[in-house]
Amino acid sequence: MRTNIYIDGFNLYYGALKDTPYKWLDLKALTGWPSIIAVILNYAKRSEVRGTWLDSHFGWQIRTFWYALLWLLAGGVAFVTLVGIPVALVVWILTGLWVLYRIARGWMTLSAQKPMPQQRY
Repeated sequence: MRTNIYIDGFNLYYGALKDTPYKWLDLKALTGWPSIIAVILNYAKRSEVRGTWLDSHFGWQIRTFWYALLWLLAGGVAFVTLVGIPVALVVWILTGLWVLYRIARGWMTLSAQKPMPQQRY
C-alpha cells in the first residue's frame, strides 16, 4: 500500500495528477491568473455599475482579492522561518476557506439580485 502526502498544489499536481485524466486540475493555474484577471476586470468595469446594487459586489470581490493576498503573503513570511511553517499552513488554509466563504456568499447574494452588506470599519 502506497500513501502520498502533499502539502501544496505544486507537488500534488506533479506528484499525483500530471499524467492522469485529472491533469486539468492544476491548482497553481486555477488560483493565480484567474484571480488577477478578475480584479483587473473589476477595476476596469466598476465605473459602469457605480451607484447600482452591483457596485457592492465589485467592492466585495476587490476586497476579497486584496485581503486574501495580504494573508497569503503573511503566511509566506511566516513560512520562511522553520518555526513559522505550521503557522503559515494554518494561515493559508484559513485564507482558502475564507475565500470560499466569500465566493459562496457573493454568489448567493448576486443570484438573489441583492447588494452585499455594507462594510464596517
